[in-house]
Amino acid sequence: MGVLFHGLSMWPFLQEADELTVEPAGWDALRPGDIVVYRLDDRFPALRIVRKLPTRLVLRGDHWVYRDCDAWPDDVLGRVVARRRGGRVLRHTDWEWRARAAWALVD
Repeated sequence: MGVLFHGLSMWPFLQEADELTVEPAGWDALRPGDIVVYRLDDRFPALRIVRKLPTRLVLRGDHWVYRDCDAWPDDVLGRVVARRRGGRVLRHTDWEWRARAAWALVD
């Protein structure tokens, strides 16, 4: 599934109009550092998992370091596995992606 990112919550890693590739991911496969798209009322934000609890995920935007959100298993639509900006694609397996995920968890 492809979605367009909107907002500043994940800036600078994700920027307005970045094209995100989202793949389904089972609850057991989700890990801190992953970016997930989830259902929040009538919106579908993309935020990073900072903590995984038995019944919910604690999410945070890279740009919102003091604002956590919760997501429950039924609300998670999938994990972001790639970002296209202009002509460049960055995948979750690329070193830049992995380094940013590690850095976000240290904050």
